[in-house]
Amino acid sequence: MTATINDENLVLDYEELEQNENLEGAEESKDKSYHLYGNRDNKNFSDLNLKKELLDSISKVGFETPGEVQAQCIPEALLGVDILCQAKSGMGKTAVFILATLQLLDKDSKPHSVLVVAPTRELAIQIKKEFERLGSGLSFKSMVFVGGEHFKKDLKALNKVKPHIIIGTPGKLKDLILHKDGINGKNVTHFVIDECDLILKDLDVRAQVQRIFISTQTQKQTMMFTATLPPDVLKVARFFLDKQKEIIINDKYLVLDGLKLLYQELKEEQKIRRTVEVLEEYKYNQAIVFAKSCRRADALSKVLQGNKIKTVCMHAKKSKTARDKIFKSVKKGAKKVIICTDVLGRGIDLEKIDFVLNFDMPKSSDAYLHRVGRAGRFGTKGLSISFISSEEDKKLLEEIQSRFTGKVEQIPTDFDPSPFLAEAKPKEGE
Repeated sequence: MTATINDENLVLDYEELEQNENLEGAEESKDKSYHLYGNRDNKNFSDLNLKKELLDSISKVGFETPGEVQAQCIPEALLGVDILCQAKSGMGKTAVFILATLQLLDKDSKPHSVLVVAPTRELAIQIKKEFERLGSGLSFKSMVFVGGEHFKKDLKALNKVKPHIIIGTPGKLKDLILHKDGINGKNVTHFVIDECDLILKDLDVRAQVQRIFISTQTQKQTMMFTATLPPDVLKVARFFLDKQKEIIINDKYLVLDGLKLLYQELKEEQKIRRTVEVLEEYKYNQAIVFAKSCRRADALSKVLQGNKIKTVCMHAKKSKTARDKIFKSVKKGAKKVIICTDVLGRGIDLEKIDFVLNFDMPKSSDAYLHRVGRAGRFGTKGLSISFISSEEDKKLLEEIQSRFTGKVEQIPTDFDPSPFLAEAKPKEGE
């Protein structure tokens, strides 16, 4: 089931809709929404009526019981209804659409049955690997298509492999679905948008996704997932959906269990020295340090390397080859400190990350949530420290404090990180 969007609707900013429409959370549509505010008694995966091959894969990767979002979403998704899911980072939203689509595919499913749109090449590649991991016992083929690759090469590979599952970034998927020998939109039965807030808030990217959407068959299941869902994006998202189930956690519940959130006020010129101190003093599996621009990320990485701290730098201005190489090394744990921009602030699942340092504060409270969500995933331990060095930083901190559960505390002078980091150094005398 899905809503109908035609060419006349393309790139509308939807301001002409009812101006008085109440879009606080999902309060306007209680009849079609679940509001999850606390822990639920989760089922076993075996209670979700999944294929034996999927249950075997789930067991192999180490999942024991479904997370809260999985327990709520998967049964609804298996009914074929449209899904709009907002839940905090690290709750396993990706597994929802992967397990649901793999369950719903069968021997009669045609190539190009599942189409997944992701905002970045790194996230698209990661999703493809998760499809392979959870679908290892099944015969469904998957492929990923991202920007920067030669179009004719992608087209040839698409027609040779004939994948059931296609994952990609908006621009590349749009080009492939509009080509006469590309993605067959008539075969698409499941349409997924991951990190839908990021994709739908940008008019140009939204136009690409809408073009993809209207090129697929009308009768399909549409699922959208995100950690944050501003009212204006929620309004747009609903144009893609029909009789959907909305599983939404209000902003004040968007906090990561097991994650210690701290801030430190200091002058701009003190930030590098303090960064060196914490990276040398704390013992962590992997750390991510966020800078506000590619230039600052490069400069910070060089300074830290000059202080004998081994780092790798990743941002949007790196070539696709360099980014792929860096991402693989980070996933393997070969690099301990990653300096980056928000290119790694979205959806990327790096299991070893337990320390996030905001060298520069992000531009919004949404971005803050995505950043700190790189640590403490799936309820594991983690630590986040944010440097506050300007009035803008202070205002954003106030917004974060008022919006989310879980107070961001000022770092104590005698702070001991050991309870929050997986491999903390023992204290003296221990």
